[in-house]
Amino acid sequence: YFYNVDNEANAVCGYGLSKQEDGKAGVLQLWSFVLSEQERIVGSASPNFFQKIYSRTKVLGDRSVLYKYVNPNIVFVAAEAVDQQDPKLSIYLIDTVTGRVVYRIAHKGAQGPVNAIFHENWVVYQYWSVRGNRYEVSVLELYEDEPLKHSQSIASHILEVMSNMNRTNVVSSYAPINVRVLGQSYIIGIGIKAMAVTTTSLGITANQVLV
Repeated sequence: YFYNVDNEANAVCGYGLSKQEDGKAGVLQLWSFVLSEQERIVGSASPNFFQKIYSRTKVLGDRSVLYKYVNPNIVFVAAEAVDQQDPKLSIYLIDTVTGRVVYRIAHKGAQGPVNAIFHENWVVYQYWSVRGNRYEVSVLELYEDEPLKHSQSIASHILEVMSNMNRTNVVSSYAPINVRVLGQSYIIGIGIKAMAVTTTSLGITANQVLV
């Protein structure tokens, strides 16, 4: 599967490979996500498909565990309102296999340009706040929304992993799970022209965002 973010057509399209009658491989459009005429795409980002992830969980202060929602087929798309009299920045997280919108949020009184970086289960993006007359940065973290997993302690989690070591978990975009998104916004005093994230060979060291 692969996709294309077309700024001119104001759309995101997903494609797959199909076998033609002559035996050659062809390209088949599977889905399309077309934005309304009141919006235009101003930024996009996607995670590295081959990124190394050391831990797929986050331990909270009460020793409960959050399971990261890690999906390399998610694309981040930002679109601003065409009408500058009523500025609004819409954020879409789209599954590029099925075209399903995993999450969306709107920042009223905001507009592009947007610079973003997507890594593991989080995305960081900067935009211009017209209302506050300043640059702002927002962070979205994606986790599996399964209450049973959230209520487990660290010891229960380790026991479950050890008891299921020989089992294979099947994850598919065609069998989606509920996603819990945690978000936070910050004020930043400078405009960002480019963003990147630090990585290591095994993914053990904490990642840092470079601007």
